[in-house]
Amino acid sequence: MKKRKSNNKIAAIVLVAISIVLLACIFIYQTNILDNDTSDYSDYDIISDIQISDVSFSEESSENDSSIEQSQTESNPDENSYEPAREIILYLSEQVDLTVVSPYAAAAYTDGNVIFSKNISDKCYPASLTKLLTVSTAANIVNESFMFTVGDELDFVLEDSSTAFLEKGDTLDFLTLVDALLLPSGNDAAYVMAVGVGREYAGDDTLTPSQALSVFLTLMNQTAEELGCTESNFVNPDGYHNDLHYSTASDMLKIAIHAYSLVIVKNSVSQSKARHIYSNQKKDVTWYNTNRLLSADEQYYYEYAEGMKTGTTDEAGYCLIAVAEYNDRQLITVIMGASTDQVRYSDTISLFNTVFGLS
Repeated sequence: MKKRKSNNKIAAIVLVAISIVLLACIFIYQTNILDNDTSDYSDYDIISDIQISDVSFSEESSENDSSIEQSQTESNPDENSYEPAREIILYLSEQVDLTVVSPYAAAAYTDGNVIFSKNISDKCYPASLTKLLTVSTAANIVNESFMFTVGDELDFVLEDSSTAFLEKGDTLDFLTLVDALLLPSGNDAAYVMAVGVGREYAGDDTLTPSQALSVFLTLMNQTAEELGCTESNFVNPDGYHNDLHYSTASDMLKIAIHAYSLVIVKNSVSQSKARHIYSNQKKDVTWYNTNRLLSADEQYYYEYAEGMKTGTTDEAGYCLIAVAEYNDRQLITVIMGASTDQVRYSDTISLFNTVFGLS
């Protein structure tokens, strides 16, 4: 009898042991499944902030790339911090009494107080003023030491474009690339910046130039919308003419106010020229600013000017966004659609002098 009870106890212990082993196996198996599930879902972690769409290019640009591919790309949201741009609110105060020749014009303090306006809500073309939005968008994704390698995106650049003479294989940091974009108004720099930042935001260095460009253009328009630009559409990063690439003086004023608030932009546009050594010390270049308000030997030199951006195409006319400061008053002017180079500078200087009481 005692022997039978002992056997029962042993059997019970064995059953308990087997049960523990089975439970442990089940736990390990389920843990592996969960781990695999997490890995699988991370492979399909699509960027939620952007929707990639087809992008239209002008007839000339399409010779270089017939279409911008539609793409959705993978990203780790923790690695791509994107801070929405602060909306720029413009408000009208007592208007300056002044005759401006250019068809579209505005003048405002950096707080958004508009003291002169002419057709500021009318559709017009921004030309290379676009690059202020390009750099503003990029500056929200990368820092000044971020490295770019020039590649096949140079094929997007049209032969009659202004360039910084970048070459495939060149390597340069964001700080250098900003000067290449804003001083000589390099369309090549615009595409290098757009494609590099597009890949960085998507977290995918294997994106083709077209795919990365599409990501960036979506970000550009998103940034414009965040700034409060309601009458604009941007289909390229350089401002080369396209009927679908347009803005207003009001929207460009908002973009300019935001761009000038960025230290990297403010420092860049204030220079009449900048020397850079890049590509592992192989390139030594000096870029000259196309803004003639800044050079003391220029006809349109303005001693209180602090910089900003020019833009010119046949369709856009002569455009100029400029900043000047006098007696602690900082003024931003926007001139678009001027008929000549002389008109855009004369109108700009007249606005500055009238507001500052120097005329």
